[in-house]
Amino acid sequence: DGANPTSPVLSGTPRFFGPITATLFNPGEDEPVSASALSFDAGYFDQVGSTQITYLDINNRQIGSAQNGGTGIVRFTAPEGTHSFTISGTTDDVGFAIDNLSYTLDAADLSIASPAEGDQFSLNQQNHTRSSDLSFSAEGSGAQGELSWTISLEYDTDRPRGLEGLETAFTTKGTDPKSFYYDSRGAARKSLWVRRTPRLVPWNTSMPWVTRSRRARITARLTRLYANGPTPNLLTGIADKESTYRQFSSRTKYEVQALWPVESYDGGSHIGLMQTPTSVSHAWNWLSNTQGAADLFAEKTRIALVLERRIINSHPGLRALTIAERENMALVLYGPYAAAGLQNQYYRAVQNPDGSYGWVVNTANNPAGVAYANDVRSRVR
Repeated sequence: DGANPTSPVLSGTPRFFGPITATLFNPGEDEPVSASALSFDAGYFDQVGSTQITYLDINNRQIGSAQNGGTGIVRFTAPEGTHSFTISGTTDDVGFAIDNLSYTLDAADLSIASPAEGDQFSLNQQNHTRSSDLSFSAEGSGAQGELSWTISLEYDTDRPRGLEGLETAFTTKGTDPKSFYYDSRGAARKSLWVRRTPRLVPWNTSMPWVTRSRRARITARLTRLYANGPTPNLLTGIADKESTYRQFSSRTKYEVQALWPVESYDGGSHIGLMQTPTSVSHAWNWLSNTQGAADLFAEKTRIALVLERRIINSHPGLRALTIAERENMALVLYGPYAAAGLQNQYYRAVQNPDGSYGWVVNTANNPAGVAYANDVRSRVR
């Protein structure tokens, strides 16, 4: 059809003037189905209202009708639940054809057989690091041919930050099942809970996460990560101050009471044992969380040195800080009371009676930051 930009097209008989009927059935079956969305193009029309469309449901009852409300190529959208339609009765001078038919089967014709909503799957394999197999299968009249699935293993903070989940895409054939398992991301024992089929949420059903043996492991790791620092076990004080040595705490999330990652007071900008900037790995893996904290504290120490040099440059004769004093500067920068400006750090420069300069603890301009750093030191293990 030279008048249609997406030719070839479908015509009735006689050509461009005969009626066209479309009826939906399951592939390979003689079972009728309906569509939740159906649309098509028709034309080329030269007269408005020249052609009629009738829509029928799965019981062959009329659920709608339409005429071409314009000339040229016209897009028609069928009512939800359409099983068939007929376009006919044209009085157009040159007739019509249809093209670009698309539809989506009613959701009622296709549903998930397994897993069921509310199903739970423990990480009970390989020393509690792997789940048993989860079977995914479909049912219903629409479970024919190749079916596409997308499974999202999700987690986000109370104030959503768009954390990346674990998404798995796969296909099944008809009602045939396909099985997968999930690995732990390095957290304590967790389970999988089907929140809203087929969406899965990770959650933790272990005993309280901080046990005596685990606390000792945490202390040993934090000491190793900062072994060359002036206060080798300084990171243990941060862990106790920020989370009381907890990667997880018991609370309700996704309507599940369980052990979830410890989130900061502002809805989760920082997370876990060391309250590092939030990421999925820092949320579920305490090893990643502690490594991130060590890297972050090293960066804060570098910034503290830069600030110290700027203060010294503006106060001739001012001595350099000791490495332990520089730690205090870094602690303020690590905590929630970090502030810009040379006058808002753990130490500030003051002039002595003889005109020289010295350092004093900056309780005047940043008392909260000073108190945070001192509290961390008091908690060092």
